[in-house]
Amino acid sequence: MSAQTDLLDLLTERWERDDRAGVEALVHPDVEIDMTIRVMNPEVYRGYEGLWRYAGDVHSEWEYGRTEIHRYLERGDEVLMIRTTPMRGRLSGVEFSDPVAQRYRFRDGRVAQMTLLTDMERAIADFEAGRPPHPPAE
Repeated sequence: MSAQTDLLDLLTERWERDDRAGVEALVHPDVEIDMTIRVMNPEVYRGYEGLWRYAGDVHSEWEYGRTEIHRYLERGDEVLMIRTTPMRGRLSGVEFSDPVAQRYRFRDGRVAQMTLLTDMERAIADFEAGRPPHPPAE
């Protein structure tokens, strides 16, 4: 384990407890949360205001259980987390528990960027090769 993966473990714990002050202590004020891979409501959230708007979006649509972190990959100031968080749609009742990847970048010892990825093989291959998490726009 490294300082970065320890920080992500702590961030996950604080996120699940809805410890806003604790989360903000671990996240850079200019944080960027890239959820553009989502089919519904693709968006990039910025700063603490965006972070809490993202949290509100997630909580309004989903009930979720405890996160299980399966694996970390590290390279420089980046970490790829493979995790599963069981979720159920509040309106639809649809359940989701597939693993996803979250690619993190750090600045000043805090999380500066998180990108959600759903294709595990591609996420790992791109990370290991040092490629950006999304293909360049065509």
